[in-house]
Amino acid sequence: MNPSKILLLSQQGRLEEKIRQILTEYHYDVQVCSDAKLAIETTFNFQPNLILCSAEMPVISGMELARLFKSHGSLNNIPFLLLSRKMPPVSDLERAGFRIAADEFIQLPIDQGDLLRAIGEWLSGQKTCRSLAERLEGPLTDAPQSRTSKPWYRGKITSASITRLFMHLIRHGESGVLRLKGERRILNVLLQSGAVVEVKSNYLRENTLGRYLEQINKLTQKENDDSLRYAKARNIQQGQALVQMGILDAKDLDYYLTQQQAQKILDVFTPLWKGSAFHFSGERLNPKRYKMEPVPLAEILKQGLMFEADPADLLESFQHNKKMDCILHKSDQYETIVNELRLDTDLQNYVPTLLGKSIQQLKETSSDKFENYLRLAFLLVISKALNFGETAKREELFDRFEGEPTTDVAIDVSDAMRDRFPSWDMEAYRTNLTEGRTFYNRNDFRGALHFLDKALAINPESSEALAMKAWCLYELSGKQNVTANFEAKEMLKQAITLDDTNDEAYLLLGRIFKAEGKDGLAGTYFKRSNDINPANEEARREVKLIQIKRRRHRDLGYRE
Repeated sequence: MNPSKILLLSQQGRLEEKIRQILTEYHYDVQVCSDAKLAIETTFNFQPNLILCSAEMPVISGMELARLFKSHGSLNNIPFLLLSRKMPPVSDLERAGFRIAADEFIQLPIDQGDLLRAIGEWLSGQKTCRSLAERLEGPLTDAPQSRTSKPWYRGKITSASITRLFMHLIRHGESGVLRLKGERRILNVLLQSGAVVEVKSNYLRENTLGRYLEQINKLTQKENDDSLRYAKARNIQQGQALVQMGILDAKDLDYYLTQQQAQKILDVFTPLWKGSAFHFSGERLNPKRYKMEPVPLAEILKQGLMFEADPADLLESFQHNKKMDCILHKSDQYETIVNELRLDTDLQNYVPTLLGKSIQQLKETSSDKFENYLRLAFLLVISKALNFGETAKREELFDRFEGEPTTDVAIDVSDAMRDRFPSWDMEAYRTNLTEGRTFYNRNDFRGALHFLDKALAINPESSEALAMKAWCLYELSGKQNVTANFEAKEMLKQAITLDDTNDEAYLLLGRIFKAEGKDGLAGTYFKRSNDINPANEEARREVKLIQIKRRRHRDLGYRE
């Protein structure tokens, strides 16, 4: 039997030599590549079964190499393990929205046993081996074949993505604006500490208060028509008219206005919004009196999945992720997550029926209540209160290493690698990023820079913070200073390298090129921004303006 091939991408002599010695001793065929620019070519020539890569490579970083490999059709199935001195915990990587392509991180300094176990796991092909993307996004994803994680705060609406989004907002009590963009519908939701405080939509005529009250049998069609005429004649809102006409009292009006706004968000779980775009932007909202009473997102999430979501869509998610036959069991976080979701006693009483069974077994044995079980299982799996059972115990994978010594590799990595995250503090990072966004949205670019620099000091991989910082520098001096202009563009390109789904970075880069009179190049970036995130109204507007300008030029006989 031929030994497994391992390609080591590293330019740190002592590190690569020690790893080569360890792997060769255990009969692996190891080849070292010290030039990142030759990594792809070397991979095709050597055809490794697994790749080990140092996080700090010259010219192209290990993170960038991982993204490059995972976006390559012929190479994305090769396990890619990143050697890193210090990385944030997986839970923090998820919250910070890292776009991670590597399948696994190996901590430096290296523990020989951990290294061999990790390699053995990935080469064994066992189902216990879960990529970082799956650990970040969970087992039910929209693209199970992808091993590159997608940020939770931006994407296309599916039952899985919207549930994942809501769970993040609930768990961390986020404040900011959630924007949703459908084919003809736009919904802006203001959130404060994990609760909905205001909902704005562009389909008011379809969704009037009177029509909503008719649907829930609190108003007759005649009362609705009469109140509309009354409101129009006095130039007041329909709710006020209903109170003045004695149909509702003021307390009832506040209640039903809140319920109507909540229903608009619940509709997001229906097929009506499937495939639409969403984007959450964290910022500090100014305190004010909102028309509706705050509605906890946990209540909306439960109602959305238990009553509004299409059960066929939920079942399909289990099917295309190949989880129909996987056994459900409680995670270590079960109690915490149940409290976060405010799960009532009736729903908690369903949980024992789910445990120890697969979705397929529930479908075959509980046909009368299967839809309820399916909805609850979906909610608890996405929220990570329930896990899928593993088909083999981890210990069984490592029989070949039993009795072998586990030693630390004595490498002084302080000189070999710089600390990429020297002062990691998740809460401080999120706070500074949110404050930076708040000042940025107010066009207070100096104030924004203060907080964005702090965020980047904690998380240098923050594409979002880097893009905002680039625009602040451009607004402050880049319009007059050629060097600052160039640095802003390079910074935006780096933000795109860190996260090629950062629509804001594409938009801002396009605006700089537009100001320079490079409309063709600007249009390319605007279109890319709009394609990534159709909820980005600014990108959509810029695309239209470019199109209008081009039509005018054609009408005047100008050549493009």
